[in-house]
Amino acid sequence: MKGMGRGATAILGLAVLAVCAVFLAKGLVEPKQEELERSKDVLNAEAQPRLVGCTELSDVERPKELPAPPVGADYFYLTVTVLFPGFATVEGEKEHVLVVDGGGSKKTLHSEVEIDDDGAYLTMIFRVDGDFESGRLLRGETEVIKRVQME
Repeated sequence: MKGMGRGATAILGLAVLAVCAVFLAKGLVEPKQEELERSKDVLNAEAQPRLVGCTELSDVERPKELPAPPVGADYFYLTVTVLFPGFATVEGEKEHVLVVDGGGSKKTLHSEVEIDDDGAYLTMIFRVDGDFESGRLLRGETEVIKRVQME
């Protein structure tokens, strides 16, 4: 009987150790899973910059510092508006560059920032060739908008 008591005590001790190990492992794994969930793009997509508009700039809207394209010119001014959700300002607004599909990059000629409850709206003007179809918006090496295309 003594041997049976020791065996039962050993089994009970192992069971207690196993339960403790499960709770300890669960406590270590759950925070990592929560951190991974928070870092997913699906959850962060609401904070990502979004293209709000991309249109040809009309002469009426053209800022005075930009010369009007001459008659027959093979370029036009493109207005690109990006929403930065939750931002109170946009750093380096003139540092944005439009990389045109098919080659070439265009610097920001004029920019304005407007703030409202949604965040910061950055409107930029670029001079693009008449055959412009699409491009990417970069700030330094960072891709801000993957695809900029006229509406």
